[in-house]
Amino acid sequence: MGMAGMYFVLMPASRIYMAFWLRMGFLTRFRRFTKIFTMRGYWMLLLWIAFNDVLPTLLGSNDGTAHWAHLGGFLCGMALALILLLTRQVDANGGDILSVTLGPAAWKIIGTPADRTRAAQPG
Repeated sequence: MGMAGMYFVLMPASRIYMAFWLRMGFLTRFRRFTKIFTMRGYWMLLLWIAFNDVLPTLLGSNDGTAHWAHLGGFLCGMALALILLLTRQVDANGGDILSVTLGPAAWKIIGTPADRTRAAQPG
């Protein structure tokens, strides 16, 4: 979940491919209906966390899964990615959560694209 938190901060706008399939019963001769679609990575993560960790935690599920540990790992991964981003140890090329949500206002926090290309050039 820590890696998922880092993905959420560093690459939220990237598109991922999803597959949905449904196999009906005897009346449809067990045909399979398949749909492949794309969605943004942050929607997938938010849905995953909501249904697999937040909802069972709120309902007090006793399924043997450490949901609080999953949530803590996700938050620690987010914090680590933000620290790496703010200290300019990693460059997400404008695809990070700050650039996506704040736009050019994020340049004051993480630097302009010109700063990033200068930092990447040797010399």
